[in-house]
Amino acid sequence: MLEFIKRHQRFVRFCLVGASGVLVNLLAFRVALWLLGAEPSLASKLQANAAVVAGWVVSVASNFALNDRWTFAAEGADYHQPLPARLLRYYASALTGLGLQLLVFNGVIWAMAQMPLPSAVVQLRLYLANLAGIGVGTVSNYLLSKKFVFKSA
Repeated sequence: MLEFIKRHQRFVRFCLVGASGVLVNLLAFRVALWLLGAEPSLASKLQANAAVVAGWVVSVASNFALNDRWTFAAEGADYHQPLPARLLRYYASALTGLGLQLLVFNGVIWAMAQMPLPSAVVQLRLYLANLAGIGVGTVSNYLLSKKFVFKSA
């Protein structure tokens, strides 16, 4: 296990940053639902998707800051580009992850609507669907960040 961590240190750091981003995302998601006046178990499709995007926007900013200065900085990332340019490239590359996240989010919501679920799951369905979407977007975000945003100098 330690050998894996050593060989894949950048990916491990990226995942740790991503884990913090999941918490930021879920918090921003909940705040957005609250601002939209929606209860998680009763939110409309538009409210739920808007909250997913809000969580994504906030968590991408948080993840960028940590990845820029911790994950990729140690391995010779190209810092010849100014910070705003790197941030713009990060958001652009993360759009693929957002697309995947929304696709999975809506797919999980649809699938859950097709089956009888315990009330506790119904109460958490938006969070569970959001977590599934975040998980799917992680690999594409890492690969695009590595190749497009924080490429080696």
